Amino acid sequence: MADLEKAQMTERTFATLSASSGRRSVYAERLPSDPKTGNVASATGKPHLRFLLDWSLSVIQSERGMTNTLPLRQQDIPSKDKDKTLLSGKSCTRWTVLNNPKCHILRNEINVGKHGRTTGFTYGQVNPIPTIIDPIIANMKFASMANAYRLTVDDCGHAFSFVGHTHGPVVKSGDSGSLVLHAPSGDWLGLLFGSTNTGAGLFTPIDLVLRDIQTVTGYDVLEPAFNPN
Repeated sequence: MADLEKAQMTERTFATLSASSGRRSVYAERLPSDPKTGNVASATGKPHLRFLLDWSLSVIQSERGMTNTLPLRQQDIPSKDKDKTLLSGKSCTRWTVLNNPKCHILRNEINVGKHGRTTGFTYGQVNPIPTIIDPIIANMKFASMANAYRLTVDDCGHAFSFVGHTHGPVVKSGDSGSLVLHAPSGDWLGLLFGSTNTGAGLFTPIDLVLRDIQTVTGYDVLEPAFNPN
């Protein structure tokens, strides 16, 4: 009973919300950033897609702590798959774009991984063709999302997706908010926000997320740092 009472009286506050995007969207080309700088690239005249934003920033309590380090896995990955997976315990403090020289979506097969609250480590390959979130054909899973973002037939939502290397879903309920990381470098590529009916992960490119954070807060993002290589 003493342990139960102690647990009930324990301070559970982890952080304080500082800023949030709310349910908004941003219009951008499929590859909107300069791969050398990470800044906005010059317009090419290609169609703009509507990417969905749903991020928040929190100030962590002084007595709490966390690091941008991947957790240790219980079992090592076979050597033949190491170029497609993430290093256990790896520090992930850099971000990059989907047209980075090492992972250009128009010419390379981009392998990614994430560590979600529900599914833990899962891995897949990014689909170079953006996924369309159409409110007309959206099932109940996306109906609330379409309503929240006020998507229409003529103004659909868009996202990038990644499909697992093996059969089965790479994302389940509870995994949203995980970072989509380039494998094996660990560079941030996107922010996971959902999944398709087949279990493919849906994410917003991280360059759009970080740029919106800078716009909303008025501050530069120093960490993660941009990696052009």
